[in-house]
Amino acid sequence: MKIKNNSHGKDYAQKNFSELAALLIFLFSLLYTAGWSFAYHYFAHFNVGLSALELSKEEYFIYSYWVIADHKSKFFVSYSNYMEVKENSAIFEK
Repeated sequence: MKIKNNSHGKDYAQKNFSELAALLIFLFSLLYTAGWSFAYHYFAHFNVGLSALELSKEEYFIYSYWVIADHKSKFFVSYSNYMEVKENSAIFEK
């Protein structure tokens, strides 16, 4: 029995991988920016600059948690709207 080489599956996997990579890059850039913004405004309240603190890059991701925790209802509404649009577009594609 001869096994067929299915290159279509490999192309599909590569497409999914590139879409996942793009999504993760976008997500992590948003988290980093949100964390940096939170730290900047929080420490500016005490008249301390971020350069004086010498925070690591990882700490900005940690600060992004507080942004998400403060605005979790907005994130949930945005996500539910995205899923609704995705569902409606799938209906129209059929």
